[in-house]
Amino acid sequence: MNTRTATPSTPVETGRPDRAWGPILGLVLVGIAALEAARPLGDNSFLTHLSTGRLILEGGGLPVSDPYTFTSAGESWIAQSWFASVLYALVEAGSGGLGLRLLHMSLVAVLAALVWWLTSPAVAPTTRLVVAAPVIMLGLSRWSERPHLLGLIGLALVLAALQGRIDPRLLVPVMWVWVNSHGSFPLAFALVGAWLMGALMDRRGVGPALTTLAWVVAGVLVAGLNPYGPRLWVFPLELMGRSDVLREYVKEWQPIGIGQRSAMIFAVIVLLAVLAASRTRRWAEVLPAVGFAVGAFMSTRNTAPATIVMIPVLVRGLTGEEIGRLPSVSAATARRVMTALTGVFALAVVALLGVVPSWDWEGYPTVSLDKATDLGLTDPSVRLVARDFVGNLRAFREGAHQSIFIDDRYELHDEELISDQAQLLNGISWEEILDRYRADVVLWEADTELGQALVESDQWETIESEPGWIMACRRDSMVASNCR
Repeated sequence: MNTRTATPSTPVETGRPDRAWGPILGLVLVGIAALEAARPLGDNSFLTHLSTGRLILEGGGLPVSDPYTFTSAGESWIAQSWFASVLYALVEAGSGGLGLRLLHMSLVAVLAALVWWLTSPAVAPTTRLVVAAPVIMLGLSRWSERPHLLGLIGLALVLAALQGRIDPRLLVPVMWVWVNSHGSFPLAFALVGAWLMGALMDRRGVGPALTTLAWVVAGVLVAGLNPYGPRLWVFPLELMGRSDVLREYVKEWQPIGIGQRSAMIFAVIVLLAVLAASRTRRWAEVLPAVGFAVGAFMSTRNTAPATIVMIPVLVRGLTGEEIGRLPSVSAATARRVMTALTGVFALAVVALLGVVPSWDWEGYPTVSLDKATDLGLTDPSVRLVARDFVGNLRAFREGAHQSIFIDDRYELHDEELISDQAQLLNGISWEEILDRYRADVVLWEADTELGQALVESDQWETIESEPGWIMACRRDSMVASNCR
């Protein structure tokens, strides 16, 4: 068995006069990605991750039961992304929302740079651009300010180790961060396993894949040294045990929606990969691409990792195609262009960070929650029913006092609660559901079936709120007087 250390893929197209364009195009793609990532923060899941990090830093320790909702209070829960949550809270404590935006921008820029770097065996800058641009373009619709970014960076580094582009021993700290930040770390085993199987089919040396696998395993074992211990190892299995519920109620767990912009970009990448795979029989690269693509078609959340795994197939299959040549530039000219571009992007980032607010609350009922707080309707003793993303916002604003109805931690909440939220959204059995949860106040979108029903009900009194939202108090509740 060949156990030699892997060596980087040898570029096929050498002696090209336009090679100096490579760093320039890479800088442009990374700069665009960074600018897009510098947008205001507002992802609902991120709000709860940040709130959990605050809770840990404030001395509450790592949670072992739900600290936020009255519906799942006391239920066993671990903050699987505790490391990322603590990182967010530390950055916020030091530099506020601006620091969090810089952190997100930096992670996206690193991931975009890794994508570009993984295309380098193609040498021809036009080929690299054809491969990297759609991957990054789709990524910008998926690379939100969540811990999964750390997992995607980890996946790209595992891929680089398989290609012999980095020392596989670096995967030990990489896997520690990944395991303690996001439950997608089994993707590392899926990638290495498919690559190893493909290498056997290619009848090539499997040493690099076995070496990478050994260091991935070592990293996961070391990752067991965490405040939760081995529980983080089994979290993905527990999550997959709820896959039926997740696929039914969570959009990102559902198949790709035809007609979406991201779905069309993904389709282009897959078509390019099919074309590329037909030109190369390197099964070590093809098998992982096929497996991850199938996973992506089954669940939207898998599209981002799938496009990264497809890069080697795209590069190998499209290398040699005369996609186009750019005018030759000297190394000195390329350096001057890169210096100028770096200055332009830096000024644009500074302007964007300085002018645009750090938080984007569009779509959230912030005015209604302000009013509810003034009226004493967000106290822990009050049962305020609202949708999951409002629960994430309340955790961010109010911390942990178990007064939230539901948030988007679907790995925690039981199926009945998740189903009840869907029933409320459609105005089905809403009175029975609100009675069962002993709801005092409801905050809901005005243009929904429930919103209209609350306005028409003589059991509920609506409070003047904000456009698009209804806030209503039960007339016979203990807080009814607060609502008048």
